[in-house]
Amino acid sequence: MSSRWLRSTYATTPPAPARLATTLIVLPLVVTLQVKAVAHSSRPDLRAVEAIAVSSSLLVLPFASTYYAMDQEKSTSCDEPLTRTDAVYLAVTVFATVGFREVEATSQAARLVVTVQVVLDMIVIGVIMRVLLATVQHVGPSSTPPHSIASRRWKLTFIRSG
Repeated sequence: MSSRWLRSTYATTPPAPARLATTLIVLPLVVTLQVKAVAHSSRPDLRAVEAIAVSSSLLVLPFASTYYAMDQEKSTSCDEPLTRTDAVYLAVTVFATVGFREVEATSQAARLVVTVQVVLDMIVIGVIMRVLLATVQHVGPSSTPPHSIASRRWKLTFIRSG
């Protein structure tokens, strides 16, 4: 590939805030499809776990991309230059609300993005968990008999926690 092609490709990539906004608009659509899939699944309990994994990824990866893009545009966004791995690490620690402080947002814009991520993570994960749990309870944890002791334990634990 020529460097001219790479430059023209990256020059037309939408800015990080636009990509983040697009993903946050797409997230409710994906969650809606996931809830429908749970409702029509023969194993809604397992399908709900998958839906949580997909939804969590849609919350973490766009923020990681935003952190990386912000740091590339303005290297003072974080206390150290971010690699893509550092950006994912930052997004995951914010998502998990662990906050190890190994990578810290230092600019006002980066701190605002971190704040938005924390608030959205709490709200969206709470809503997703509630909707999926209600769907699984409505449909039933499983319409097929469990095939192993481990799946019976999971079923009992899942029913007790609900």
